[in-house]
Amino acid sequence: MLTRYPPLVTLFLLAAVACPSASAQPPNNSSRASRSTKNLIQPGYYTGLDLLADGQTMGAYQAFEEAYTQSRQAGNDRGIDSVPPLVMMGECLYLQGDIGGALQYFDAALNVSVQCSHWLSLLGPSAPVDRTDSRNKDPLWSPPNSRNAAMGMAPGVWQIRLGGANRLPERIPPSQQNSSPNNIPPSPPGDPIWIDALEVLRCQAIALRRRANLLGPLAKYNPLTPSLPSAFTLPPAAQPSEWIKSGASICSAIAALEPSTANEIGTQLKQQLSLGSGKDHPLTAIALLVLADFAVESNSFPAASEFALESSLSGARAGQPEHVEEAIELWSQCAFQNQLDYQATGKTLLGVSKWASGQSRLVLLRAQLEGVRQAALRGDWETVRKQSPAITAAILPKQILLPRMDAGIAYAQAKLAFAENNLATGIQKLEEALAILRGNSAMSSASTRLYQLQLTQYLIAENAISSEVGLAILSGLLDADRIGAWKTKVLEELVFQMADKLDARRLAVRLALDSNDLELQVDAWERWKSARFLNGSVLQGRLAELRRALHAPYDSVSAEESKKWESIRVAFPALAKNAKTLEEWTRPFATTPKPDLRKWSDEETKRWESVVKLSSVQESLLWSATLSPVAVPETLTPRWNRKTLFATLSDQDGVLAYYSLQGELHGYYVTKKEIRSWKIDESQNVGPDVRNLMAVCSKASSELPADFSKQTNALRRRWIPDEIWERMKSADRWIIAPDGLVWGFPLELFPLASAGEYEPALSRYRICYTPTLAALEPLIRPRPLARRERITLQSADFWDPNGGNGKGLLERSATLCGKDRTLDIPSNGAMVPSPYLKIASGHYTSLSPLRWDDPNRFPLVPGSDAVANQIAGWNPLPWGAPESIWLLGHAHANGEIPGAIEPGDEWLRWTLGLLSQGTRHIWISRWPVGGESTLSLLTQLQDNLEGAPFTEAWQRSVATVWLEEFQPTKEPIAWSQGKEPTASSRPIPGTHPGLWGGYLSIGDPNSPEGSR
Repeated sequence: MLTRYPPLVTLFLLAAVACPSASAQPPNNSSRASRSTKNLIQPGYYTGLDLLADGQTMGAYQAFEEAYTQSRQAGNDRGIDSVPPLVMMGECLYLQGDIGGALQYFDAALNVSVQCSHWLSLLGPSAPVDRTDSRNKDPLWSPPNSRNAAMGMAPGVWQIRLGGANRLPERIPPSQQNSSPNNIPPSPPGDPIWIDALEVLRCQAIALRRRANLLGPLAKYNPLTPSLPSAFTLPPAAQPSEWIKSGASICSAIAALEPSTANEIGTQLKQQLSLGSGKDHPLTAIALLVLADFAVESNSFPAASEFALESSLSGARAGQPEHVEEAIELWSQCAFQNQLDYQATGKTLLGVSKWASGQSRLVLLRAQLEGVRQAALRGDWETVRKQSPAITAAILPKQILLPRMDAGIAYAQAKLAFAENNLATGIQKLEEALAILRGNSAMSSASTRLYQLQLTQYLIAENAISSEVGLAILSGLLDADRIGAWKTKVLEELVFQMADKLDARRLAVRLALDSNDLELQVDAWERWKSARFLNGSVLQGRLAELRRALHAPYDSVSAEESKKWESIRVAFPALAKNAKTLEEWTRPFATTPKPDLRKWSDEETKRWESVVKLSSVQESLLWSATLSPVAVPETLTPRWNRKTLFATLSDQDGVLAYYSLQGELHGYYVTKKEIRSWKIDESQNVGPDVRNLMAVCSKASSELPADFSKQTNALRRRWIPDEIWERMKSADRWIIAPDGLVWGFPLELFPLASAGEYEPALSRYRICYTPTLAALEPLIRPRPLARRERITLQSADFWDPNGGNGKGLLERSATLCGKDRTLDIPSNGAMVPSPYLKIASGHYTSLSPLRWDDPNRFPLVPGSDAVANQIAGWNPLPWGAPESIWLLGHAHANGEIPGAIEPGDEWLRWTLGLLSQGTRHIWISRWPVGGESTLSLLTQLQDNLEGAPFTEAWQRSVATVWLEEFQPTKEPIAWSQGKEPTASSRPIPGTHPGLWGGYLSIGDPNSPEGSR
């Protein structure tokens, strides 16, 4: 029985080609060629092994395919001799980067193994010859502490009682053999049939290991898995040779492998590495590779390195270049992780090359490639520059299809380009490397985890696994830490991280919604939001993590993050040194007395130019480090944790979280005591209602429409059920995590009562926002922001775009914010020198009328498209974005953005982007503000911030402004109605939401004590 997912080898299994009889005489020497002449396994199989050793994977595949078609069969059933060619066909596809195709062959081989599980009981005496290839040279790279186990003198073939070469008695249980005339009689005397039994067992072990690694968590749910251990159980009455017993024991151990049994299986494998004489056998190399896999999974890289190197030595002595090639690749990666001396690493690879020069082009290419990769990882750029073209030419011939090696060369060239400060070429080479491994689809890519993810989705859709199991596997694949994989298979991990996984995320949310576990649902939703933020920019996210690890102050992160970041600084000493230099060079820009932004001295200008130059070098080095096999702490989008959230919240906090998915909107209310959920009825499009209310608010008049309270209450009941609304009233502070259209309307405006005089929620409750629950902890952490200077950019157009009052307000604002730290932007939109933006490491304020829709080009300065004058201009800076950012006058244009997945993605992207770069508070306007009302609010806010949380200071400031009236001619929003106000126009009351409702505070920091 094949697995339930679409098979690729069914036609081969049904082929009906008879095989010739095996010779009655045993082979007279031990080489692969001699074993191929008198053996049930067809000669073409051994030809395929030679072609594979030469790196010709396409020719090898064809040879194995021919050997398979010539294997024994009865009807649609195949004999045990079909297993080696099936396995090696899969191995060829694996080397070609087709995981899905390879796995089908491995499963087909193991399916035959299960059906022919009685073949071991039919084995007789072996031919007394040495199995070890006389052509093999002793490996030249044995370390001083090596096992130094010689290869045993293994028999080449065993007799097998078939009663005829075309019979399949191995498919009949021993208890039924000879019980009827239709069963197989003993082989006639003097006419034995021979089989390369150890090669069958070795191939079975290869298939078992590959299958376990490629299926991962799905292996236990495959219908073939339960029957595998019994396929290698020796009959009680059998007295097999030590060779067969060791081989069968290794296969049985690998077949029973599960994460929970790894330690036990590891012990069994170690016991079977050698024969009683202390010598190795043909399955030693594969057993050592399995032990290396265990070590990588447990992040024990010294042990992984030892097992991999020993596997290469054993494989070389056994004449198994395919094992040597894989083992050397793994050892090379572990050598870098273990910080093995560069010269010692090179000496080992040189020894492998010398051995391979007369044995295997496959191993020779691998050794040369690892030499170049080690040079790229360790900064030996001259070696990369000289050697990579030669390897590229060596793997160029059509018959040598080794995409993993192609990708490895492109990877080394990408790091070289970044080291030479050539970002464009580096990114191009990186894309080449990832494209090579990505394949045509997830089911045929070289990324194991990407294949597992796609297969999981298929099995869930086919109801082959339950929703609970499916969700657990999806979560593990999408979110589990993969330290071992990042450090040994970084390109595969980059392929997975850069792939589009949104369908899997959507499925995870759907499965979570089917459960009654609200915590599980919120976790799935939070990860869905993070995926939308990272979609298409995961590599940039990894880059941002490295920036934070190297440059962020440790007092802004948890102790656990600080520990992880320190490990990264140790791994990249050159980057850490540059980071320290940059910190020293920029320190004068934040010291007392502060430089006047309007009067830069020559010394300050030169210092800044040096900072910019070193920052550019640092950026290239960071790109190179991003490709390095280092596990970066994944804190770019913090992971939601109920325990952490509850520890952050006070008893008087109520959190209102929204999540959007394919036209649906779901709400959750979270307190320290409970989580409640509801689904918003979206049968009627609420978009027009939201836009209508926003128009009323952003175009202030002397009076609100008579039905304004009724309309806002109707919207409130759509978004917040009455039951939840009443519960929210018991809280003091509301924390809102919007999504979809909820970003577009201020919930501060919702009326507290459904009837009577309009009283907005802000009158009684402190309100702040967060893009996700996971990002909430640093946003409301009860500690003040650092006492750093604020930089303010402002324009007269912001204060009064239609009259002559702007200049006066601008001067009053400069006095309020500090004249030496305030820069006036000309009304013609002249470019502002980038240093004014870039040195704003503390607080940055923009008082400019700007509209935005694309979060990737979020403007900071009017009239400028330069990246330096956009939020993106902060991204490459080693010190990140300012800790506090006020963007007043910025209005969302409500336009389509590139790559949007859900409504509100534009808010999600730029807010999480800034928070990932160290920002801890954002205050922004939803629609254009300005005028006397804004200056009044700013003045009140500066007074009220004295030692108070921002939301409390803002609530007091708004309450004070409610007592005032403002002349329409001095309020920009009064001009937006299309009718020019005059001096005789009725004043606008301060209670009008257009004057105060357009502000949104992301986070709720305390102000530095004693500051204004």
